[in-house]
Amino acid sequence: MRLLSFGRILMAGLCGLGSIASGGTLYYVSTYVYDNSGNYGTPNSDNGSALTSNTFGLPGPGGPSDIVGSETETASGSLFAGGLHAQSYGSIYAVAPGAQSFTSDAAAYAGDTFNVSGSGVAGGNLYANLSLNGSFLYGDPNGPSNYSNSSFFEIYFDPVNSFDGPYTPYAAYFWGIGSDYAGGSPPNATYMGTLDPGSTIKVTVPFSLMGGASQFQVAVGLGTFIYGNGQPGFSWNANFSDTLDVSFSTDPNITLTSAGGFAGTQLTAPEPGTFGMIALAGIGMATIGRRRSFGRR
Repeated sequence: MRLLSFGRILMAGLCGLGSIASGGTLYYVSTYVYDNSGNYGTPNSDNGSALTSNTFGLPGPGGPSDIVGSETETASGSLFAGGLHAQSYGSIYAVAPGAQSFTSDAAAYAGDTFNVSGSGVAGGNLYANLSLNGSFLYGDPNGPSNYSNSSFFEIYFDPVNSFDGPYTPYAAYFWGIGSDYAGGSPPNATYMGTLDPGSTIKVTVPFSLMGGASQFQVAVGLGTFIYGNGQPGFSWNANFSDTLDVSFSTDPNITLTSAGGFAGTQLTAPEPGTFGMIALAGIGMATIGRRRSFGRR
């Protein structure tokens, strides 16, 4: 089943990593957390790193004061380290019989503007290496509970200025995490199926696919999303706190630099007048402001 809160998230977000910032954004990291009461914790977005964490009480049939469980969501990211981290866990401890609905959601996103040059660009490739670590744990001693997993990760290769407005990616790839993945995929990305934690993949994008552009943007997203109806005693832990590590490489005779040093990439020397990156704005304004999020399914 899909909860109303889940549907609201999906409609708002799965539009592909959409805009979250005012014009001129060269790089960013953003994180947020969400529960089925519509809380966002303390969303945060920053040029180079971000961290958001919060614990929520799960309201029961008696309303906000009727707490029947708890959940904790944490998301963080570091552009230079090339790491995104997300974890959502919780339990339902109501003693009264009957399933309680819950939504547990944490996500992190990062993007950077890349420059490429050299004799090898024509006919050359950009390689993105992604390593996914973490685990799923469920406990359902008094089941059956009805719960679903829509955790995901994704990578987009975009034209410049895609961080700030409507865009069509050069290429985009989306994976569900776990064999029990129950979501869909964004309309502007290729669905690549599901991967289990512990997987490593290599994405190859020919520079010719980007129209010979010497500058482009890359964005990566990771999210945990567990939702459903749980019987008293039900617990979950979608733990990617170790988690999505990204690195970039190219074929020989190609120089790759970036504005923010994504995953240790050499920094692009700023031109005169371009010092001082634009700070991100509005990540905490609701799911419609999220860059890549769950409106995809």
